[in-house]
Amino acid sequence: MTAARNLENGMIIRKEKSYYEVIDPKYIKLNNGLAFVQTELKNLFDHGIVKAELTPSEEYEEILPEKKDMMYLYLKENQYYFQDIHTDEIMTVSAPVAQKAMKYIGQNAIVKVCFVDDQAFDIELPDHIDVIVHEVHPKDNVYQEAILDNGAGILVPVFVEKEDVIRMNPKTGEYLYRIKKSMKDV
Repeated sequence: MTAARNLENGMIIRKEKSYYEVIDPKYIKLNNGLAFVQTELKNLFDHGIVKAELTPSEEYEEILPEKKDMMYLYLKENQYYFQDIHTDEIMTVSAPVAQKAMKYIGQNAIVKVCFVDDQAFDIELPDHIDVIVHEVHPKDNVYQEAILDNGAGILVPVFVEKEDVIRMNPKTGEYLYRIKKSMKDV
């Protein structure tokens, strides 16, 4: 158990049978001697945010989520299917949890799926992934839109060509650099 005065940004707690991520807690002491912790709590499953003023001595259960390395298999009927790479167990993650994170991730990619009470609430993406450029559409003299092999689009420099392999940040959607020039010119 953790007292409200000891809550830290990003900590996960259980409050009234729900799970919340603590966002920017501030310990505030008033001139009259009263104190409270002002914070926002983000519900892990519906992503709703509530403002909260907590009594500093009030205790909350700190939750340590379970993180599993899982391979993305496919999407079917708003469910993303993953396979635990250690146990081969197949699990589904609902579209509201996975959709944004999976925008740039292709089949067979390994990601960390975060669970609380055997229910997925988040997907942690790697810092970078390598993808193949499927097609390019020039925008100006500096950038062009690249359509990746998974259908997502990102801005890349004009020297990137169709079938090049590029490295990108899947968290931000940013191009990092070209890994390999396409084989068509060799």
